[in-house]
Amino acid sequence: MKTNRRGFLFGTPLAAFALAQFDEEAFSQTSNAGAPPDVVDFWVRDMGVPAHMILGGETTRGRQPAGPQTSNLAREPLFLLYDPDEGSLMPADQIPSAKMHPFTDAKMDFQLVRMRLNPADHKQFENFTSGGIYLDFQQGQPQSFFGEMISLATTSFSAIFPGAKSAASGSKSGAKSSSGSAASKSPAATPAAAAAAPAATIPLQAAKQSQSLTLPGGLGKTSFACFAKDPRKTLFGSFVDVMSKVVNSPLVSYLPLMSFPVVGSVGLAGIKGLVGSLQGQGGQQQWILQSPPMDVTATVDGSKASPEALRLRSGSYIVIPKEHASAIKDQLGKLKILDGFLVPKEATSLDVFDAAPQTAQMVSYISLQVAVTNTKSGTKTA
Repeated sequence: MKTNRRGFLFGTPLAAFALAQFDEEAFSQTSNAGAPPDVVDFWVRDMGVPAHMILGGETTRGRQPAGPQTSNLAREPLFLLYDPDEGSLMPADQIPSAKMHPFTDAKMDFQLVRMRLNPADHKQFENFTSGGIYLDFQQGQPQSFFGEMISLATTSFSAIFPGAKSAASGSKSGAKSSSGSAASKSPAATPAAAAAAPAATIPLQAAKQSQSLTLPGGLGKTSFACFAKDPRKTLFGSFVDVMSKVVNSPLVSYLPLMSFPVVGSVGLAGIKGLVGSLQGQGGQQQWILQSPPMDVTATVDGSKASPEALRLRSGSYIVIPKEHASAIKDQLGKLKILDGFLVPKEATSLDVFDAAPQTAQMVSYISLQVAVTNTKSGTKTA
């Protein structure tokens, strides 16, 4: 099938599945440290990865959580759309149904534009020196291929690094203020303490690296994970080093590691298992953002069928950790998204360079560009 072959251009889901099957002895060759329980729990319990496909996953069998799982609520994502008609940012769940796209089946193109870390999260990056960002979109309604019902997805996994200039300017102050194990500390910090460190800006996907997925009925799901990770003596670092040589790309700020335009559910589980294992092996990591699969809708019909789904329409979004909501909620009507940055509403393209570092300083965000079009799959043609 042509679409499936397209999904195999830069590797196969079977290859990702095989990599995810590395036994613990292979992983331990780079570090004796085990996978943190919160990382294992996220990928096995929340993301639905079979326990045997992720390093340390077998230890989750039979283990029940001691109480409500609320420790990572702060790092769950909150999506905000800039509505040019209203001249304001708004939470995606508050987008009126009338402003959703009026067709039934949709094609969605999306691009991760930039990451901007607040001073506290940038300190975490200085401690770990690198990180990873994983994103997938899945069809909410299976489609029939050769008599078999299959739900397709598109997914990407990339390495990210703090900007060399900003990292150098704050490395001394960050090192002096750090003590003990960085991985055991929360990325949250008081504004006074965080102000001592600079923020970091990381460019992400170029326009040509944007991804697409058709959403039958306008419905789908998305999953998201972003973490800081120390590459030294970890399989993640080895994997990034190998991939940088394969694609002949310097480790500047953003390095695509895997991109699968079209993948089935079995292959998707293998990819998640690989990413989760790379994150957890050797410890030495810290969450920036995390989201188990959440329902999304891109059309009026989809929003009626799934009223609680995340609403995605054409436009510019930012994604922030929920714990940063209080730092921006009083500024929603004063800000806009320009060139992937939050800037004051009156700013122009000539102001972005100076305005972006001074805007919503205590908020970490990833900017996302979304375009939704009609697939016309329900229209009969002659």
